[in-house]
Amino acid sequence: MLRAKNGEVAMLRRVLSLLILLLGAGLAAPAPAIEIPGLDRDASAYDAQLTRRFPAGATPQQRAAAESRARAAQQRNDWAAAASAWEERIGAGQATPDHWTALADAQLRRTPPEAMRALQAGYRAFVLVPGGPPEIPSLLVMAEALRVLNQPMWQIVALEEVVERAPEDAPRRSAQSRNPDPVGAEHRPLEVHDGRRRSSQRDQSLAEVGASHGLVPRDIVLCCDDGRPAGVENTACHS
Repeated sequence: MLRAKNGEVAMLRRVLSLLILLLGAGLAAPAPAIEIPGLDRDASAYDAQLTRRFPAGATPQQRAAAESRARAAQQRNDWAAAASAWEERIGAGQATPDHWTALADAQLRRTPPEAMRALQAGYRAFVLVPGGPPEIPSLLVMAEALRVLNQPMWQIVALEEVVERAPEDAPRRSAQSRNPDPVGAEHRPLEVHDGRRRSSQRDQSLAEVGASHGLVPRDIVLCCDDGRPAGVENTACHS
């Protein structure tokens, strides 16, 4: 009888250990907060394309040289050369979120801008950083890329994620971005609508962040009852 009870206890311990492991695995990899269809796949393909340049891995000297070229190109505003050098640096291995964010910024600043590559690079930075305020720089560069790509619905989603992470700090951070003062933005009334009835402070933060990224404030309309963003041309749920 004692052996049977001991066997049952041992089995119970194994079951509990298995449940803890399964629960931990489920909590360790939460889904990204912004999920644009196909973006994760395309960003991973971009990463793979860059790393194929160094199949055997690069030396620390090669990585340092590529980064030096990228920063020198930035200093002289040669953004095409900066983007190429940042791609080389990332392909050389041990890339950080800052490297991906710098690549995204260079892709946006080059002429003409490579907004899709910028979006993919920004997303790679986004998935590599811890959740919360560290995600803000990558979300801002993704929002700018989405603006250039004329994707206002997803641009609004990205900007909302910025406000979620730092509602009081978002306007200041966005004011430091590359396009801080669109012509006439400060003279237009801010209009934000949302069926979820967000607080006026959060509405104001979203409007200010959106205006700093080139969105006309009247276009910042979130009116669906299910919280789905309605872009400039998506009027199906406007009331």
